[in-house]
Amino acid sequence: YAATFVENWFYDLRTARFYLHDRKSPNLVILDIDNESLSRIGRWPWTRTKHAQILDNLLAYGAKVVMFDVAFPEPESKDADDALAAAIDRFSKKDRNSVILAYGLSDDSEKMVGSLPDFLQMSSTVTSATKLSPMPHAQRPDRLAFVAPRFQQSMAAFGFLTAAPDLDGVFRNYQLVQEMEGTLLPSVGMKGF
Repeated sequence: YAATFVENWFYDLRTARFYLHDRKSPNLVILDIDNESLSRIGRWPWTRTKHAQILDNLLAYGAKVVMFDVAFPEPESKDADDALAAAIDRFSKKDRNSVILAYGLSDDSEKMVGSLPDFLQMSSTVTSATKLSPMPHAQRPDRLAFVAPRFQQSMAAFGFLTAAPDLDGVFRNYQLVQEMEGTLLPSVGMKGF
């Protein structure tokens, strides 16, 4: 652990010193679920009709890619799910825009999906021409933190959402892809890139 601690300390020192953190891209906006938004909109979780309104507003403002880093694993209600799915489809039909929905990964065999679902394979980068070596510590989509069925039928793209902190609780690494059955599954961030 001592060597890891020292390496993490030097990594933090290098990134703090050599990267300009005050430079912001005018092309990137983060809609944060923070205390201010919770006091304006109400307690979390918000209804999917609220997410649909937000998505429609982002389309009107000219957004091109929207990445949800929250999961929608269970149906809410037919009306609410239909509203969000329709907003996803409206957004995705314009000028090659895309909405990326998140799902979780698991290394618990009781929670893993059995085989790669078709909708997920269509949204991923298929690599059947190249034989892939199994990735160490590979995880599979978590059926308990998956995408609700109504959104699997929408025009959304899909990416996994997972991160693990270092021993000191700081997130320094982000896994971009995961391999399953010869298919590279992208993370939400990779899919949005």
